[in-house]
Amino acid sequence: MDEEDTKLPGRQFRVELFGQDAVEHALLGATATLAPWITEMTDRALFEDIWQAEGLSTRDRSMVTVAALTAMGRTNELRAHLSAALRLGITKEQLVQVIGQLTFYAGLPAVHAGLAAARDVFEDEHGAD
Repeated sequence: MDEEDTKLPGRQFRVELFGQDAVEHALLGATATLAPWITEMTDRALFEDIWQAEGLSTRDRSMVTVAALTAMGRTNELRAHLSAALRLGITKEQLVQVIGQLTFYAGLPAVHAGLAAARDVFEDEHGAD
């Protein structure tokens, strides 16, 4: 069986990454309701072709995504990807290091916002330590 045959359909991979409830909630959002073709394209291009491409593990892609979303200040999406990262087995400490690595590259405001999002996710999903 070649690599293409082992890929999950994008929507199924998305559910494995974020969980069924999160995906169902996203499917009720404005994009999915007003422009469902964008959701279908995202499932196919992002969660099937990009997230499952050869060369990087899902774990590595998750950490790259956390870093990119932190740097861009996209805290809503960051929260979802932090939750996914925890589901993948990436530790809280590793996620804090990923975000902290950006201090001199993305700036303190982005890092502060990223750490605040991480704290919220850690408390919501795993209780305050």
